[in-house]
Amino acid sequence: MLNNNESELLARYRESGDRMALGILFKQYLPLVYGVCLKYLKNKEKAQDVVSEVFEKLLPLLREKEIRDFKSFVYVVAKNQSLGQLRSQRIWVEYQELHDQHEEESQQDQRILKEAQLDQLKEALKELKPDQQQSLDLFYLQDYSYQEVADQMKLDLKKVKSLIQNGKRMLRIRLTERMNDGN
Repeated sequence: MLNNNESELLARYRESGDRMALGILFKQYLPLVYGVCLKYLKNKEKAQDVVSEVFEKLLPLLREKEIRDFKSFVYVVAKNQSLGQLRSQRIWVEYQELHDQHEEESQQDQRILKEAQLDQLKEALKELKPDQQQSLDLFYLQDYSYQEVADQMKLDLKKVKSLIQNGKRMLRIRLTERMNDGN
């Protein structure tokens, strides 16, 4: 039930939009609103933010609605605003978790794709001549220089470059064939 002072302040606000009258009323209930927000949010800064939201929300509501018990009304608005904040936080956390899960799955998919490509590459490598296989393996997979490949295979540097160039071309042909065949 509204006391005379609350009724007078609400009437002044409703009739003339006098925010000073409403400010006096809000000031009386600030500890209640803050307490309700803190009870639900369990965080001082968030509670202070929601207190502001509550009073902003009350501005149009108090012009539209006939309030019989301001204390109960402001309590319910504060509670609902706090619960809404908690819901939006929970939704954000769930969104973040889903996003993180999606990123993880995407990375896993990328690893699987790379492994499949590597398997296809290894299979296509087996179809090359042994000296091409060995030169490509040493140069690309083991990261040897041209000279190191030549030394390892006991071949002339020009011969190694030729093997690698022809091996790459043949490998590209084999991989293209595999892709076209759907294998």
